[in-house]
Amino acid sequence: MIESYDRVFETLANEQRRRILFALLSEPLDLDSPPDGFESREIAALERHHVHLPKLVDCGFVRWGPGAGVVEKGPQFEKIEPLLELLAEHQPRLAVSRDP
Repeated sequence: MIESYDRVFETLANEQRRRILFALLSEPLDLDSPPDGFESREIAALERHHVHLPKLVDCGFVRWGPGAGVVEKGPQFEKIEPLLELLAEHQPRLAVSRDP
């Protein structure tokens, strides 16, 4: 069980992966209009396609393939969904300042 917790928290440790997963709570994610919040959209797009989406696919949390314009919930998404909903619900209380 600990290994699966480690994998979930490792997955959620990256902001871009969290944004993708939170976006999927409500609907499939259109990659032509991905979650906002990144300074360099080009770098974010490269990282998303070559690092983050493949990692989420490997975990089974999303369905996506290179060249696909949409990201959908994967076969393991339901296992992480309750945690995502809990985090989304309590986000204002969990917000952490980025100031040093």
